[in-house]
Amino acid sequence: MPAQHRWILVALLALALAVRLPWVGATQLAHDEPFTVVMAHRELPDIFQRLRHENNPPLHFVLTHLWVKWVPLQREWLRMPSVIFSALLIWPLFLLGRSMGGLRAGVLAALLVIGSSHHQAFAHEVRSYALFALLTATAMWQLQRAAQGAPRAGWYLIALYIALVYTHFLGWSVLLMHGALVLMPGPWRTAARAVRTAFIDTLLAYLPYAVIFVERLRYTGSAGT
Repeated sequence: MPAQHRWILVALLALALAVRLPWVGATQLAHDEPFTVVMAHRELPDIFQRLRHENNPPLHFVLTHLWVKWVPLQREWLRMPSVIFSALLIWPLFLLGRSMGGLRAGVLAALLVIGSSHHQAFAHEVRSYALFALLTATAMWQLQRAAQGAPRAGWYLIALYIALVYTHFLGWSVLLMHGALVLMPGPWRTAARAVRTAFIDTLLAYLPYAVIFVERLRYTGSAGT
């Protein structure tokens, strides 16, 4: 990456933090945030036991569980991982936009997300959405790299796909979208093999959670969510 582009990325990351950090503790914990906090304060075996009655996979709960061991029980600190994830989202978006449309596209993509009220809300919520957005954008960047023949992009896709489906059930929709992209005529067709391998590996890695996933789908179909 040219030095000028590197400094632009650093400036965008700093701007994202400057936008996300203020008022992070201005509102009380609300909506589903208390569920995350309560779950994170349980021991790991109890967390995994309760997943049978939880509509989210375990990765974010586990990360929050590790985080709360080191920080005060204050909403500013509880929300800090989401602030960091939301700011880091700028990194893959900038690189993806630059790769597909040049420097201006990368900067514009980053600025649109920095100014997004939805992402501002995700950054101030003790939930998995900021992490999910970061993983989704990074996976799309690695798909682009795989299509360009980057040597380790396929391995990164495997790790990102597994993290996605263990962060939110909608992670599977990201995998299906990537599958559709590599099947259609276009620049991503050359990444078909990498996506196929990553998809198979993700399915295998998801087997321990598959029974819970099916149970939650059946419950949602009969009782809603």
